Amino acid sequence: MEASMRVTLRVLGVAAIALLLAVGASAQLSKGFRGRVVDMGGKPLAGVTVTFQDQANAGNHYTVKTDDHGDYTQIGLPYTDKGYTITAQIPGMSEMGMTIKPKLMDILELIFDPRRCVGLQGTVKDKQGQVVSNATLTIVNLADETHPFTVKADSKGFFHKTELPYSDKGYRIDCQIPGEQPLSRNFSMPAQMIGVPERDPQGGTPIFQMVVLDLSFDFANPTQSGAGGAPVASKAADAQQLFKMADYEGALGKADEAIAANDNTKEAMLIKATSLERLDRDDEALAAFEAYNKAYPGDVNIVGEMYKLADKKGDKTKAEAYKKEFLAKGGKISGQIYNDGVKALNEGNATKAADFFKQAIKENPNDPDAHRELARCYAQTGDFQGTIDELNIYLKMKPNASDAETWKQAIAGLQQAIQQQQHKK
Repeated sequence: MEASMRVTLRVLGVAAIALLLAVGASAQLSKGFRGRVVDMGGKPLAGVTVTFQDQANAGNHYTVKTDDHGDYTQIGLPYTDKGYTITAQIPGMSEMGMTIKPKLMDILELIFDPRRCVGLQGTVKDKQGQVVSNATLTIVNLADETHPFTVKADSKGFFHKTELPYSDKGYRIDCQIPGEQPLSRNFSMPAQMIGVPERDPQGGTPIFQMVVLDLSFDFANPTQSGAGGAPVASKAADAQQLFKMADYEGALGKADEAIAANDNTKEAMLIKATSLERLDRDDEALAAFEAYNKAYPGDVNIVGEMYKLADKKGDKTKAEAYKKEFLAKGGKISGQIYNDGVKALNEGNATKAADFFKQAIKENPNDPDAHRELARCYAQTGDFQGTIDELNIYLKMKPNASDAETWKQAIAGLQQAIQQQQHKK
């Protein structure tokens, strides 16, 4: 068999068959990340180092520099279920970065733009503890006080302002309600700006924006509102920021503190449950999601998380019950089983991966990628006819796929290998 396969590889489909036999080849990002880094004037910055850190493996650490146009590209990163932290050090500024979990085979475009990096939100309450609608908030860049920003609170007293530029001196925000003296709060940029993607209305590309800061105003407690001083610490906000930094242990601790202090309990409970899930503490995560669902019922996504965790734990009774509820509420089974197959394939266990992909196909017969990955599993376990059959299904479902020609060559090469094996018999 080995001699026959070597002859075939010299004749036809060398690269295609190599892809089939490569452990976890499709379980890696085929492209990765790309984007641009600009300065405060919007000018592209050349030579800026962009770093990619695998949150699941400290050894997977990659760097790339922007070119003369300020552009960067990093391809071929290994898939990680915990995501990557991507950071860029813009001269004269705090480090900008974020943690994001890419999907398989995606290329994500992320622009570092310090002109649009800060977000603020909060609630305004009067001396009676009632929310104030249409409160006026003035946001002043202390590095350029000639161009303030103005925003109004909505009917629920909530205000939200995004895309504020980076300021090395920080900002002051003044809140004015009828019949009261204004309250003011100052804030400066944190040591590291942890970004969340905001959609670019012109180009459709995600823009790095700092985690939105919670700067609420309570006129009943003006000193706690930070009049003339720093923002009041919010344990729930701290938990959210730690979670976005992928510090799940830290986020969990702060979430517990927030729940005990009745500080934005709904958000804190969700952060707690999700942090436990990211830490693979499945029993506790399931219990936390169940507690959240009991306190705040009706969220189909939470039921979906409960189903996945119960299924992962092997609790068939709960898994079936939550799955039934999830589907009844309009939920659709996600690609978790497919991703489990990818993980097994990355670990070199093609037999286990094949079982996952078969299950993924059973739940979603219209998933061509699952057929392609099952073909890879068959190739690695020596079932070349099974490989051909699955690749043919994939090509029938996606005849215009970008990799169609590659798999046609693989099929032809494998057919020759099978013929040579049969001839030797």
